[in-house]
Amino acid sequence: MQAQQIAAALGASVEGDGSIELKAVATLEDATPSQLSFVANEKAAKNAAKSQAGCLLVFEAFDNATGRTVIRVKDARMAVAAIIGVLHPTVAPPAGIHPTAVVASSAQIDASASIGPHCSVGENVVIGAKTVLHASVTLYSGTRIGANSIVHAGCVIGADGFGFVRMGDSYRKFPQVGHVEIGDYVELGANTCIDRAALGVTRIGDGTKLDNMVHIGHNCQIGKHVLIAAQTGLAGGVVVEDYAILGGQVG
Repeated sequence: MQAQQIAAALGASVEGDGSIELKAVATLEDATPSQLSFVANEKAAKNAAKSQAGCLLVFEAFDNATGRTVIRVKDARMAVAAIIGVLHPTVAPPAGIHPTAVVASSAQIDASASIGPHCSVGENVVIGAKTVLHASVTLYSGTRIGANSIVHAGCVIGADGFGFVRMGDSYRKFPQVGHVEIGDYVELGANTCIDRAALGVTRIGDGTKLDNMVHIGHNCQIGKHVLIAAQTGLAGGVVVEDYAILGGQVG
């Protein structure tokens, strides 16, 4: 794909040789003359001169003193995210249920959804259009997932919350009879666990993204477009409002 074609796709223009053919996106350090890279800020600009990239996506104030081929954009990081999918097209998992998956007869799975190898889908689970479950995902009974969501390998959704009542000299389990609801366009990283509610619903809002190894306790209410980084654990009943960002290992 030529640099000028990439620029057109981004609604920008090229400085330099717009006919350069670019086959992939790479880091500044690793890029070759047939690859595109990006410079998102002044700190990265210090390394740009050493880069062998054929073309750079750069922020608007970038000093192109060397006259190399660049495409100026308002947000270079956002622009490169948009163009990666063009130069590195991904193959969507096939719709349907893998023959090794175990799916309850009462589960409602949209025909366009993809259920990967060795998944376990329990009773009365609902999975929306174009949602993807990667290998070895477990959905306990009553779990509901919206459309266009991605659940990575090893996730467990709807297991019992950690609820016990002290009775004399021992603990007795508080029955966990709620369920989990996950919205549209949600992405759950590998080995993330979301517990069912003790009563009612544990809810993950539309557009929220959870990293690998995140734990969401029973009855948590996570809003829309929330970002939660790896190894974060939320106790039962935590409320996280829309657009909040939680860093790694938050408790």
